[in-house]
Amino acid sequence: MIAADTVELVAMVAALWPGMKLTEGTPDVWHEVLGDLPLGDAQAAVRMLAKTHPGYIGPADIRKAVYDALGLLAGASPERALAAVVAVASNQGSGRGALEPLAARVYDALGGARVIADMPAGVLRREFGEMWQRLSGEQNNRLLCADFDRIVRKELR
Repeated sequence: MIAADTVELVAMVAALWPGMKLTEGTPDVWHEVLGDLPLGDAQAAVRMLAKTHPGYIGPADIRKAVYDALGLLAGASPERALAAVVAVASNQGSGRGALEPLAARVYDALGGARVIADMPAGVLRREFGEMWQRLSGEQNNRLLCADFDRIVRKELR
């Protein structure tokens, strides 16, 4: 979006959250962190956040909502990934190459087939959940801080 679009977006936020402190410099600062997003996607994110977010929003909320709406963030289905990891571990690692990249990273971080196969189900679920949370959070932060156009073009290839 261009600077004038960011002014429009900040005006929308001000109208939806009239008590939020926004200054005449807010559009300039917000443009620094949101300028790579398409205006329509950012506006859709603000509308969604107005319906679901329990307080004031900031640029990080808008970025996350845009990326999430486009399915770019990791960690959406840890249950499905856990099932896939358990299946690979029970096959002594066969099929590891077919795991989604984040699931493969968690699989490796937990020690692979030998370690996973010997874990009690409750321990595995807890350990998997903690590792999934950590690794998906790191991956999402890298994505959210990167240039949107570069990420979207890469993801659509």
